[in-house]
Amino acid sequence: QSEPVTAPSRIRSRPVCVATGARFNKRRWIASVTAGEAFGFLVPGVAGFAAWKLGLAPLLLACVVVAAGGVEGAVLGWSQWRVLREWQPAVTVRWVGLTALAAALAWACGMAPNTIHDLGAPAWASIAAGIAGAPVLLLGIGVAQWSVLRGFVPRAWRWVVANVLAWVIALPPTFIGPALVPSDAPVVLDLAAWGASGVMMAAVLAAITGEAIARLAREAGARAPG
Repeated sequence: QSEPVTAPSRIRSRPVCVATGARFNKRRWIASVTAGEAFGFLVPGVAGFAAWKLGLAPLLLACVVVAAGGVEGAVLGWSQWRVLREWQPAVTVRWVGLTALAAALAWACGMAPNTIHDLGAPAWASIAAGIAGAPVLLLGIGVAQWSVLRGFVPRAWRWVVANVLAWVIALPPTFIGPALVPSDAPVVLDLAAWGASGVMMAAVLAAITGEAIARLAREAGARAPG
């Protein structure tokens, strides 16, 4: 399941693909991203649980989780980049940095409703924060990565669509799994539920994005001269 990869040259700000002989390996992407995101997802989970146990103030707890979310994004970005650079070495580590920043922003949007509520704001303010933050949460990583990918494949906006679809399908297990754990359950059960939910989420994310990037690589190869 490997696809030919191309290198771009720019004419009028649009990528023109030139065959390099490199290959994109979808199976390697799925394995790498599943492992990377599953591990990365543990970081904000453990950090948030520890901050809660320490009794940190709501705003400080949110800052801890957002920072940990940035670490998750860096791990996710690296797990993707290590496969992407085999496809196209010109994809720089900027991919990792942008993914980390977008993930931190997504976690900030996700934490905002509960944090606002814990700070004493009315319910409508929490609801408004959740509604306002939802598009950023879903679009952030895809848009950040699109800004890099558009230099290498035509119609790279489809990567944003694929990411939104992937996250919409992948995120529910991360809410459902921990919610099934009884409130008086031991800590190890909470962590196990979080970890298992993270693995399911990561596998779905990896499969959908892997198919999307493989199609982009295939089309880029088909358009390449030579």
